[in-house]
Amino acid sequence: MTLVVAVPGSKSITQRALVLAALAESPTELVGALDCDDSRYLRNALQALGASTAGPPHSPRFPHSPHSPHSPLPCGNAGTTIRFTAALSLLLDGPLTLDGDEQMRRRPIGDLAAALASLGVEVRWDAEPGFPPLTLHRRTAPPPEVEVDATSSSQFVSALLLVAPRLPSGLTVCLRGAAVSRPYLVLTLDVMRRFGARVHESRDAFRVEPGALRCDRFEVEGDWSSAAFVLAAGRITGRDVRIPNVRPESAQGDRAIVGFLDRLAEPGPHRFDLGDCPDLVPPLAAAAAFAGGPTEIRNVAHARIKESDRLRVLAEGFRIAGIPVEELPDGLVIGSAWGPEHGTAPFRARLPDPQQPRAEARGSDAGAGPTTGTRSTDQEPTTLDPHRDHRMAMAFGLLSLRLPHLRIADPECVSKSYPLFWEVLDRFRQPPATSLFLVGLRGSGKTTVGRLAAAKLGLEFVDADAELERRAGESIPEIFARRGEGRFRELEREVMLELLARDGLVVATGGGCVLDAGVREALRRSGAAVWLDAPPAVRAARIAGSTRPPLTGRGGLEEEEIVAREREPLYRACAAVRVPTAGRSPEEVLGDVERARRDLPGRDVR
Repeated sequence: MTLVVAVPGSKSITQRALVLAALAESPTELVGALDCDDSRYLRNALQALGASTAGPPHSPRFPHSPHSPHSPLPCGNAGTTIRFTAALSLLLDGPLTLDGDEQMRRRPIGDLAAALASLGVEVRWDAEPGFPPLTLHRRTAPPPEVEVDATSSSQFVSALLLVAPRLPSGLTVCLRGAAVSRPYLVLTLDVMRRFGARVHESRDAFRVEPGALRCDRFEVEGDWSSAAFVLAAGRITGRDVRIPNVRPESAQGDRAIVGFLDRLAEPGPHRFDLGDCPDLVPPLAAAAAFAGGPTEIRNVAHARIKESDRLRVLAEGFRIAGIPVEELPDGLVIGSAWGPEHGTAPFRARLPDPQQPRAEARGSDAGAGPTTGTRSTDQEPTTLDPHRDHRMAMAFGLLSLRLPHLRIADPECVSKSYPLFWEVLDRFRQPPATSLFLVGLRGSGKTTVGRLAAAKLGLEFVDADAELERRAGESIPEIFARRGEGRFRELEREVMLELLARDGLVVATGGGCVLDAGVREALRRSGAAVWLDAPPAVRAARIAGSTRPPLTGRGGLEEEEIVAREREPLYRACAAVRVPTAGRSPEEVLGDVERARRDLPGRDVR
């Protein structure tokens, strides 16, 4: 069965869009933006500089020019927040003091500060030079060109680019040295252009023209950095994974994980240059621990100045977990946690069809043997320390899928980028979920609750009537009128028996599917049928105005009472549980459906 997982909105895109929306000339509706520690720090910083909002779904915006804050701005360990906010000092008339947590105070910001100084900003280091906290105060109008060292972080360049359209002469940003993480610069330019910025680029420079920014509605796509951990979990457990809300053609560089996992499935040794996508080091390293042959990851010295020294922390954790690892100045060499005699489940990560926006990772083929393997669970629990780094915690979590004795300290640190990560990871520990079939009469709430259930459970939603219409090429009223109810019931039986043979679905069934004895028996044997029930008067009110043909020729409340007397015994015979829907919100009904699904087959939920 394919596990369907929707990932959070892209953190990188969210942070860039927040800055540009604040600088825009009119309000921007941000759709799908990530709500996490980093984005909250940035929103708070923008509001401290004078950005305001009428409330969701609009993003904070400066109604005039930003102003100097009344107190130092805390940035936690959010690199984009402190760097993007630092560049906003070019628009302020007063001082701006930025600080962070203990780890942030070890993350260098000197190269960005040097560029700001050349643009007329006075820089004062309030502790150790080159590191937060620092105070910035623009003293002169910025010149039209600046050079910035991009060899340690592309965020220094992105910070300057984002503010450039609001500078009087725009800005030409020249790169000194080979830029690391260059796909993130491409992403910055992509977001800027969606806001109407005029940017000209060459290999070593970017020219941003002055001008107004505007984007009425900005949709934030799914996060490939988060998706990388989900796809790696599929690689490690041998599960098929589909991520419906990421774009294969995205400007996010971390989409490269799909090809990397494909390569990791081949016989080793493996070698990866992750200089352009250092955030893939943690998930790829975790997947490599269960691959055949050694894996070498290089050109990621800049991973040492992320939320932690990621090369050191990974090497430390892997050694404690018993995974062979060698720490290099710019990377890691990882051996197999299982040794050559164990191997791992077959895996395939395939680029999806660009016409179908999804990411897919293929697990073991049917009949290929167990899809997961674990060492003996009688080992003493072992705790790995992620050093408050969200991606380290997630990488160690991936290891625990096959090494269940592992525990992760400070698991809450994943809230920096992926607050629901542990809930998603738990789904990989569970046996493949069966489908869920919602049965009941028209107006009982099957479609509404079914869509909610599919989204909550990460399963695919299918409206059986809509599927029937799609296959027949006609609407249900047209089928009744041209071919009669007998032919409609034949088509309904075909569709239902096929859906019952599939897994990973939430199906809103047609109200009359239970009239067929074969379908009824298949539903009963599945143990996955939930009966949504409502009184005839409630259902009659809900379906008033429906274009569906009457079932008895009478319509209205009288018809609903007749049909209920006929079909309720059939629902009772095939459904494992009954859930009433009258007078309750869809979310309340969903809660009972979820409990019923956990207990299937089980007791009546009343």
